[in-house]
Amino acid sequence: EMVSNPVEPLEIAVTFGYINFEFDEYQDPFSGNDFKGKRAPFTPEYTFNISAQYEHKNGFFAWIQFNALGDVYFDEANTPRYRQSDYGLLNARFGYERDWFSVVLFGRNLTDTNYYTNKIIDLDAGVPGEPQTFGFKTSISF
Repeated sequence: EMVSNPVEPLEIAVTFGYINFEFDEYQDPFSGNDFKGKRAPFTPEYTFNISAQYEHKNGFFAWIQFNALGDVYFDEANTPRYRQSDYGLLNARFGYERDWFSVVLFGRNLTDTNYYTNKIIDLDAGVPGEPQTFGFKTSISF
């Protein structure tokens, strides 16, 4: 993880994680299948995030972020059809913010990446990730 302020008021943050999580020993008590050496389900091989935020003293700001996740298996057998290939998501926010008021335009999954957060074994179905989304948000605090 690293955070840098190369110039005021710009902040850049980077995080990276590598996960080498394999079963040393694991035999399914119901099927008897041996999963030794298989990657643990729901665990991405890596995670990566980079973001930049600019906050002007007059209240205007801009933020952009890229998130990436490595391959994920959704079963202990590491079945290719229950695998989500690595993917990346681009998000952004632009707006104006003061102590009691904010107006924000935002976008998530700006590249309209298709991905799954879960795949359901034996049903050939899954839970799709968030689609491309745009929005406007305002708030008042008192």
